[in-house]
Amino acid sequence: MCRGQEGLRFGTAAAGSARSQPRCHLGCPRWAESGGGGTAWGAPGGIIPPPPQPPAPGSPSPACPDRLLRASAAPGRGARSVPVDVLQTLGMKDGRDGVAVTAGICTQRPGTEDPDLAFRVDNRTQLSAPTRQLFPDSSFPEDFSILATVRARRGGQAFLLSIYDERGVQQLGLEVGRSPVFLYEDQDGHPAPERYPVFRKVNLADGRWHRVALAVEGTNVSLLVDCHLLATLPLERGPRPVVSTEGVTLFGARLLDEEVFEGDIQQLLIVPDPAAAHSYCQLYMPACDQPLLYPLLAPFPEEVGTRPSSGGTLGSSPPCRRPPMPTFFSVLPLAERPGAQRRPA
Repeated sequence: MCRGQEGLRFGTAAAGSARSQPRCHLGCPRWAESGGGGTAWGAPGGIIPPPPQPPAPGSPSPACPDRLLRASAAPGRGARSVPVDVLQTLGMKDGRDGVAVTAGICTQRPGTEDPDLAFRVDNRTQLSAPTRQLFPDSSFPEDFSILATVRARRGGQAFLLSIYDERGVQQLGLEVGRSPVFLYEDQDGHPAPERYPVFRKVNLADGRWHRVALAVEGTNVSLLVDCHLLATLPLERGPRPVVSTEGVTLFGARLLDEEVFEGDIQQLLIVPDPAAAHSYCQLYMPACDQPLLYPLLAPFPEEVGTRPSSGGTLGSSPPCRRPPMPTFFSVLPLAERPGAQRRPA
């Protein structure tokens, strides 16, 4: 049993034992450990490569993500589909602002007796970062997917993710609760708040784990929950919509809102490809009878290492190393920021 996991099968993290337990190897998928080069640790800025398929028996193990990232970013290799790991970018880890490590959606997967790892957050958890840290080298994608594996507190109603522009106007928000709203507003204020898509008769806060995938493409937004398409609704945005990266991204709340997210979260990704939502259960968060290619990134503070100044070239197999966590960014006090729109009635 890895350190910090005693009692995880009962949904609670053991206290005071993290220092005394052996280090938990969270880096490489089980099928890649023997190859000496595979890992699941993300690249700087929370960007991780698209999930590879498990190799056939006897084939070489996959390359480290920094090399996979370079390969995926090469022309014709699917650069537009590289996911952004929101939790890693915001610096979420055990012991910070009410965050604890707990069991994830699966209690066991092939090749390991340990459960998936997830973060448990409460009403003290307030994490934020400049949106530019999520997209350091690109603009916010026009069409995209938001992927989350989450277990919200029963009866909760809060925003899991909020993105504000430099004026303090909320341009994007993913709500978790009953009849959740998808808040989206382009640079011209479209759609108006009363026209935000609302997924009625959907309850994402029933105390159970859910794989939630949202696909935004053109003037439509689709919601998939636990691998099933529940609804596709119109998204009345302009022909060239822009979501600013010059503002701030918040986890678990909106500015001026009293409601905050409480529950467990294992994964939160933004993928610049609307098709990713439809393959979420196959590529990013597969069923419990399949290996988890990308486990939780650096959940314990002391597992954060320093990336060396130079690395191997594409095709070589140096030891995988963990990148440094991004710098934490605190939003301005509420009194110093413009007000945010309220949820439509």
